[in-house]
Amino acid sequence: MNPHNLKYLINFTIPAGSTGPAGTGVSILGSYDTYDDLIASHPTGNTNDAYLVNGDLFVWSDTENAWKNVGHIQGPQGLPGPTGPTGPYKIDSAFFATFNQNYPQEGLEVFENERIPIDLLEVDQGNLCVLDTVNHTIQFNKKGAYKISFMVSAYVPFFNTDFDPNVDFVSIGFRKVDDAVIYAGNSQWIDNEMPHQITASGIFNVTDTTAEYELYNFSNRTIYLNSPDIRNISLHSYFLNSTVTIIIEYLGP
Repeated sequence: MNPHNLKYLINFTIPAGSTGPAGTGVSILGSYDTYDDLIASHPTGNTNDAYLVNGDLFVWSDTENAWKNVGHIQGPQGLPGPTGPTGPYKIDSAFFATFNQNYPQEGLEVFENERIPIDLLEVDQGNLCVLDTVNHTIQFNKKGAYKISFMVSAYVPFFNTDFDPNVDFVSIGFRKVDDAVIYAGNSQWIDNEMPHQITASGIFNVTDTTAEYELYNFSNRTIYLNSPDIRNISLHSYFLNSTVTIIIEYLGP
């Protein structure tokens, strides 16, 4: 090659080609969990038809007369979402009971304006309570809000020959010792001289952990705690003939 012609080779440029036809887009018409689901619904397609199958894009090919997988479709990662609500939290609780332990036939006697006996602190998650089994009082180790639910199986005999709604009932309440405020309580007429389950629930706030609380007979009469004889129950568990049940839940400071 003549070296004098080299500069002409270097400066030679290839002219640009003509503009090609505009490309065609696809229309994503839906999505399916599996390829078999797509084929079952759309055995054939039209030009530019497309479906997502578990993240992959399938486009109808006229030349191959089939759905062609053109790759996985995944958009950019989105921004972090807002913080979700706080999940459930553990609620500390305590379970007290008094069980029928060979009561006399008429039941366990509790005089008017006296405390209902609480004999056992069966469960105490979180060391919530202190039970005085001699004086039948409860103290709480944590300040804060509590929920109490109680059930007492009790009755009174008729004051006279027949039922008198003015005197034949049981009234029981839970309070701070000698306080006038009742946190949970209920009254029940006894119209058949048989034990009834007196139930109540309430919420109270403990601000003094040295304070004592009591379950109290507010009836103006002696009442009797009673429940079926455990010997007549198929499973001899004292949970089946409890006369007093108390559940305490700590709701937080």
